[in-house]
Amino acid sequence: MSLRLTQNKVEHERSQLLAFLSDDINGLIVEPVKSAIPSINLDIFKEFAARGIPVIFINSYYSRLDCNYIINDDVEGARLATRNLVENGHKNIGGIFKHDDLQGGYRYKGFAKELYEQNLKLHENHIIWFSTETLDSLFSANQVKLLLDRLAGISGIVCYNDEVAVKLIQAFTRVGLHIPQDLSVVSFDNSNLSRVSSVHLTSVTHPGVEIGRLAAESLLKIIDDPQHPVRHIYKPQLVIRDSVRNIK
Repeated sequence: MSLRLTQNKVEHERSQLLAFLSDDINGLIVEPVKSAIPSINLDIFKEFAARGIPVIFINSYYSRLDCNYIINDDVEGARLATRNLVENGHKNIGGIFKHDDLQGGYRYKGFAKELYEQNLKLHENHIIWFSTETLDSLFSANQVKLLLDRLAGISGIVCYNDEVAVKLIQAFTRVGLHIPQDLSVVSFDNSNLSRVSSVHLTSVTHPGVEIGRLAAESLLKIIDDPQHPVRHIYKPQLVIRDSVRNIK
């Protein structure tokens, strides 16, 4: 077994894939890099297929490939997150989403669909988009005022993941604002961050261990039977903690 990291960089993914092509491997489990933008590495994945080397994508996938994947239902997860805010009386709701992977787009889609079904307005000026490279600068000290201006007037927000939610809480704390008194927050992944942050986060589950186990089991099945399809979508749940205030 060999493990390689891409740091979510396209060139790193390419060099690692080429290295695997030169190795004697039987199969590959991949978390794709920046899956929402056109990939320059599809030719390598097609070469894996031509050589009969199975590939399973986890968490996301490249939509231009006919591929096996194991993912979370991010649209439904975002609907659960948004619905929780609405059920607690929030009507002006913002969002922070990642624009360079499919998860960010699907989470935005679920967020928007739930608002419309709840007969609430989507305030596009309260939607903040970021990429892998811009995450840290978004919450830097010199950007806090701009961040507060963009979020002014909302009482709740859906964050792309727990890391983003924690960074938002830290930025608010620096200027004397508090979660959930001044802003209710719901996030994704239900990671360790959701339980160790200064405010325990209400967060959508991400079955990381289960995804890894199923990916390994499925890859072994495909190696034995190349016609075995893998298209698995986990249904998420929402874990309620302390980051949402009921304002009814």
